[in-house]
Amino acid sequence: MTSLPLFHINAPAYSVLGSLAVGAGLVLLPRFSGRGFLDSARRHGATEFNAIGAMLEILMRQPPRPDDAETDLRLCYTGPSPAREWQEAFEARFGLRVVCGYAMSESPYGLIWRHGTRPFGTLGSPRQHPRLGTVNEVRVVDDEGRELGTGETGELLLHNPTVTPGYWKMPEETAATVVDGWMHSGDLVTSNADGTYTFLSRKKEVLRRRGQNLSPLEVEEAITTHPDVQEAAVVGVPSGLTEEDVKAFVVPVPGRGLDFTALRAWTGERLSAFKVPRFWEEVDSLPRTATSRVAKHQLSRARTPKEYDAEV
Repeated sequence: MTSLPLFHINAPAYSVLGSLAVGAGLVLLPRFSGRGFLDSARRHGATEFNAIGAMLEILMRQPPRPDDAETDLRLCYTGPSPAREWQEAFEARFGLRVVCGYAMSESPYGLIWRHGTRPFGTLGSPRQHPRLGTVNEVRVVDDEGRELGTGETGELLLHNPTVTPGYWKMPEETAATVVDGWMHSGDLVTSNADGTYTFLSRKKEVLRRRGQNLSPLEVEEAITTHPDVQEAAVVGVPSGLTEEDVKAFVVPVPGRGLDFTALRAWTGERLSAFKVPRFWEEVDSLPRTATSRVAKHQLSRARTPKEYDAEV
């Protein structure tokens, strides 16, 4: 069962073609609804679904029901990987198994948790073909293109038969993205000793503050551990000094208020000081793309009367 749009690579490549390949039935939902998703699964007898963006978090935020695990659902595929404690709680509540991985429209073949492994917090290792063997190569490189080793963070590159030949009528973008058959993903990862990779951030979203780089995702994860927070989005905003300052847009749990002084202290206990946002703003919801990802480009970088400035 999928509620993802058919113009996005996930649904046609995995749900549609995957169902055809194994002779499975396929349910196409018109849209994702946190409130009605499990009921749809029960009605159609769905056994597997793919999730992207905030779908799993939205499901987890629904009021618990005694029949949450009473579906035929047994498997969910998603990425990037959530924290182990959160994932295990999700699996226990809904009675299914979550497998994590990574791919993109430019390369539907990416990374996956290998069968029988549970490398929590990682994207898994390079996906290979069940009959053709090794067809997919992965590299992690720095800004100068030098290959990095275990424990180092750089851009993820993929090389396999599914890498796009280029962008339609966009030669400059193609030349910068597909180099000698290697797909530059634009994603920063860390390579691990067990052959897996851990996602850090989109390269273009990395913020530079006080001479150091920080990942918005890491900050968002720290903020959303607070019981009053439903979700958060962290962006860079203009600084009166140099580089950028950090701002967090925060959606409260329904019925709860936000104390930004306390929330900032909470975040500071979990992150280095330079990663803790200076600016905070409460919002009713976050803007989203058609694939349920947060549309950060729609969040204003301008000062607003509603925001809380921790340094004033």
